[in-house]
Amino acid sequence: MSEKPNVISHNKRLTENFLDKYRRQPGETPKDEVDGSKDWCYDCFVHYDKNKDGFLDLDEFTEMLKDIFPESDSCAASISRELLELLDEDGDHLLGRQENRWQVWLNRVIRPISAILIIDVQNDFIDGTLSLKKCPAGQNGADVVPVINKLIKLVKFDLVVYSLDWHDDKHISFIDNLRTRTLHSSFTRSVEEIQLYDKVTFSLPAAQSQVLWPRHCVRGTWGAQLHRELYVAPGSVQVFKGTDTDVDSYSAFFDNNRASQTQLFSILQSHNVTDVYVCGIAYDVCVKYTALDALHLGFQTHLIDDASKGVKLEDIETTKTDLVEKGCCLLQSQQISENLSKAFQNIDRGLWIARALSNVSCVS
Repeated sequence: MSEKPNVISHNKRLTENFLDKYRRQPGETPKDEVDGSKDWCYDCFVHYDKNKDGFLDLDEFTEMLKDIFPESDSCAASISRELLELLDEDGDHLLGRQENRWQVWLNRVIRPISAILIIDVQNDFIDGTLSLKKCPAGQNGADVVPVINKLIKLVKFDLVVYSLDWHDDKHISFIDNLRTRTLHSSFTRSVEEIQLYDKVTFSLPAAQSQVLWPRHCVRGTWGAQLHRELYVAPGSVQVFKGTDTDVDSYSAFFDNNRASQTQLFSILQSHNVTDVYVCGIAYDVCVKYTALDALHLGFQTHLIDDASKGVKLEDIETTKTDLVEKGCCLLQSQQISENLSKAFQNIDRGLWIARALSNVSCVS
């Protein structure tokens, strides 16, 4: 007489197969989208609602988690209660069919959509007036170019975005415009004492701090252009920052006062991006602040270490520590392809997304 089959293993295989058709691999379209299915989340809900009461209770949700994260099913069981509480919108300890948060979460978990954000790889930061080679760290900004080119050509990112510093002649950050502006009364040093890279306080009319840089990336000039050897991917998008004369913009999302934003967030939203990979120049300035804002806006955020160069070594190390503490994943370029292909298997990523959706701190 043949041995009775292991029911748990059999069911596990079935449910894994059930979810597999809804998973999204990098650069591919899920099978249900090809077939024209209108509501795959509903199909998943019905499948795991074993008692057909119109809700997912803790046990049913745990079974879903085990199938979402098959390589970490024991961990899934241990955090299922926390995840359910994070995703439960009405506090009844159940996930209702009409509740939106768990559906957004499920979509982001098993259908990651990626964007690489290439920050300010422009002539002036490599060979021009604000060349990184002249900065304290002495790093060569050109070193990021072949690394980024290889990534764009080999890795299946869903969206490629280039940001560009894009200033006018009278920009507040240029030290040679210092005498055209009024220093705030709280700033006690004289104009003659101020040097390059000093932080000053202008009156605009409110007090506004500003680091003074050499004239750089003036729109329409050679210095503002992307580096000639940087590969510009077909279908990619360019975002311009620092366009306001009176405020700088380190982040590719917001100006430094957070009074206005670029088009980047709306572009990422329109492409349903869930995961961003940030790299470029300068590691400890514009790359840093872009990554911080990406975290704040709820994106699963990765910083590509060997595709970024910076101004000061100590600030680069501080940037790494701060970003990792806030939930950013620090990766080398050779890790990106595997990280993309296994994103939906990462249970820590799933927990992070749930915390972000429920406005809970993403710091573990």
